[in-house]
Amino acid sequence: MPRPVTLAGALLESLLVSLLLTEALELPTAALLGARKKRDLTLVLLVNLITNPLLGIALDGVFLFTWSPPPAPLIAAGEVLVVGAEALLFRKRLSARLHPLLFSLILNAVSFSGGLIYEALF
Repeated sequence: MPRPVTLAGALLESLLVSLLLTEALELPTAALLGARKKRDLTLVLLVNLITNPLLGIALDGVFLFTWSPPPAPLIAAGEVLVVGAEALLFRKRLSARLHPLLFSLILNAVSFSGGLIYEALF
């Protein structure tokens, strides 16, 4: 008999799946964009460990208060903030030749698209 799902368990699972999917998509994409050094890939991983849960918690918080999915403009605004924050973090430390803002935008577009596909399938 399956265990009942708690709200806390569902939110934690959502955050974990989001982070794992993000890392699984963004790390190889970063390598394809020229960030092949261990230091660069570690930076991408660590930046995602900061920004992904923060955005996930914020969006899950909207759900908890409204009992409906966050509106698309709010999701878009959150993604724009994440792209900007990540670009600032990448600016000083990333050795890839791509501009940090473009680098962050591409990584986030890939993982956001992957998330949409995941949601559609599961």
